Amino acid sequence: MINTISWQAYWQVIVVALVIYYVVVVFRFFVRNSILSSGSATAITGSPISTSDGLLRDSGVHSEFHQPEMGSEEQLVYSCIDELNAFLQQSKRTKCDKPSFLFSIKRILTKYPSLKTSQYKEAVSSVLASEAEHLCSIHIDREDVDSVWLGV
Repeated sequence: MINTISWQAYWQVIVVALVIYYVVVVFRFFVRNSILSSGSATAITGSPISTSDGLLRDSGVHSEFHQPEMGSEEQLVYSCIDELNAFLQQSKRTKCDKPSFLFSIKRILTKYPSLKTSQYKEAVSSVLASEAEHLCSIHIDREDVDSVWLGV
């Protein structure tokens, strides 16, 4: 059987397989990331995220996004998450240690004392823990999150 396959046919199959492989790799890592960064993806938790055009994107279903009212609890959550995301992006670049990281998170959360008793506390804590591990490679367990909220 091997004698019936020519070297030319062998190399043609190898080249076609490599082309298919690299097309898949390029799509998966480069094209997909640019699509995700344009706002057509959902957050890690699976909830829809807003885009610059004010629409929510979730599996191709478009619905209008309404910004929460100023001073509402939802607006505080959005502000807190935005500030935490900015800090996490900065920490990703500076590679800070865990104690200073937790201290900085505590300082950010002291700006939002009403979230400590809010129904959104668990959601903010969950986002904080998952994004800290994802972006900064800092594992935050339940005790760390509770200690951060104690100072608020």
